[in-house]
Amino acid sequence: MKKRILVIGQLDGFANSVRPRQIQRFLTDGGHETEILEGADHLASPLRLPESLLEGTS
Repeated sequence: MKKRILVIGQLDGFANSVRPRQIQRFLTDGGHETEILEGADHLASPLRLPESLLEGTS
């Protein structure tokens, strides 16, 4: 069953950028639709999430 998965990470020029991309690649190779959202400031309110992430959630 294909799922839409959001990977949240604080991407920078160091190791913090590696793991979220590895997770995304693993899930994509498994047939899931994935997207990386940089930073946790979007979690304070669902109204701050980009429109593309809210599609099909209701």
